Amino acid sequence: MRPSLSTPPVTLRLAALAFLMVALAPVSAPAAKASRPAKTKQSRKQRIQTLRTRLKTLTKKKVETQAQLRTIKRAQVRIADQLNDSYERLENARTALQVSEERLRTAESQVQRTQQHLVEAEQRLALQRRRFGRRIAASYQEGPVTYTDVMLGSRNLSDFLDRQYYVSRVMGQDAELLDGLRDAQQAVMRQRQALIEKKRRLADAHQDNLQRVAQVAEQAEAREKLLQELKRDRVLQEQQLQELEDTSNDIQHSLEEELIRRQANPGSYRALPRWSGGLSRPAMGPITSGFGYRMHPVLGYRRLHAGVDIGAGTGAPVSAAAEGEVFFASWRGGYGRCIIVLHGGGMSTLYGHLSRIDVAAGQRVHRGQRIGAVGSTGLASGPHLHFEVRRNGVPVSPPM
Repeated sequence: MRPSLSTPPVTLRLAALAFLMVALAPVSAPAAKASRPAKTKQSRKQRIQTLRTRLKTLTKKKVETQAQLRTIKRAQVRIADQLNDSYERLENARTALQVSEERLRTAESQVQRTQQHLVEAEQRLALQRRRFGRRIAASYQEGPVTYTDVMLGSRNLSDFLDRQYYVSRVMGQDAELLDGLRDAQQAVMRQRQALIEKKRRLADAHQDNLQRVAQVAEQAEAREKLLQELKRDRVLQEQQLQELEDTSNDIQHSLEEELIRRQANPGSYRALPRWSGGLSRPAMGPITSGFGYRMHPVLGYRRLHAGVDIGAGTGAPVSAAAEGEVFFASWRGGYGRCIIVLHGGGMSTLYGHLSRIDVAAGQRVHRGQRIGAVGSTGLASGPHLHFEVRRNGVPVSPPM
């Protein structure tokens, strides 16, 4: 049966509209869904690119900062070494100045004695001049008397011999008086010239020593000021603290490994002295910083101070706190010149920031023996002794 051709127009329009809606629906919905992921994918790519750019910038800045820190640290180490050298030169210059002052005082005492000798010589010279003057005056008043006149006036042979003897004595005295006068004059002139020359040499030497001390002191002051400016940098101080902690951990590991080796092979090592528990103070001076946690003055947070600081000047003697064997004696990171001594019972003592080391690894030392000198090497703000006591490598409070 064929469809009727008399279908109303409204029905046809509704059917066509429905068909269009059904046909268009599956096309428009997927298109909308596809557009949103495209936009999301594009914005995510932009964020990733931005993050990569920031990461690249931060990495570059990190590298620059690390390079700057290395430069500052190298400069600090160089200035610290130069400062230690200046301290040593200043100490030597002051010692030379003391020697010069002592020599000057001795020379001044000699000069005073020489001056007294001059006065006495001049007095003798004046006396000889007066005697000679009286002889000349007497000869002038009595008139010229010749040797022949005296001889011809003799009454007999005995008188002639007496007159001859007296005349020869007078002539000898006159000649001796003239020679003495001439010698005295020359002696006074020589002594006076020697005195003047000695004073000049001593004054020049003393002035040179004064200038040398002033120059070295000025150089040391400038270097110390520069070093303090470097150490006030917060970033550098953070790096220094990290380096000290790393060095402390490295020392702990080294000591632990050494104790393990000694326990595993006791026959290969000399027995360490028995640990008595008591320690003598390794340096003379007050304890300026104790063991334990303390607030850092610049960084503002608490950190462990693994030992005690003993205030003493550069060059002050450092002695072993107990009998033991030197395990390490050289430069050790932030500790600078450092000595580590092993004792019995897993105990060890550490002496840091030294200006000089007087012992070597493997050497036996006794209690109170000088092993080095106080300094400010490594990461130190000034001259002092950093002293640590460790049990099995771990820092403990020193029993002092």
